[in-house]
Amino acid sequence: MPKVLIIEDDPQQLHLYVTAFSHREFVVEEAANGPEGLAKAANEKPDVILLDLLLPGMSGFEILERLKAKPETKDIPIVVMSNLTKKDVDQDALNKGAKIFLSKAEYVP
Repeated sequence: MPKVLIIEDDPQQLHLYVTAFSHREFVVEEAANGPEGLAKAANEKPDVILLDLLLPGMSGFEILERLKAKPETKDIPIVVMSNLTKKDVDQDALNKGAKIFLSKAEYVP
């Protein structure tokens, strides 16, 4: 079964993602902050990472950069989802190595 790591601090968003991926037969790992997400990415070797940008203690951009800098995690596809609407946030995430950028405001009620 494919494995997804969801790095998200909002409990409601996390529940939504966990439910959606579980119903599609993914093994789901969760992390509520950057350090936990980095550790789980290195230890669990997920097939894909769903990453929020606004997290406590460490921004999603920093997590993205660190994941892409490490040989053991650099090839894991990362989908960034964020409420940030600031101009060029999506392009910044893609330039830092995200595979896809999705706006929560557009896709999640």
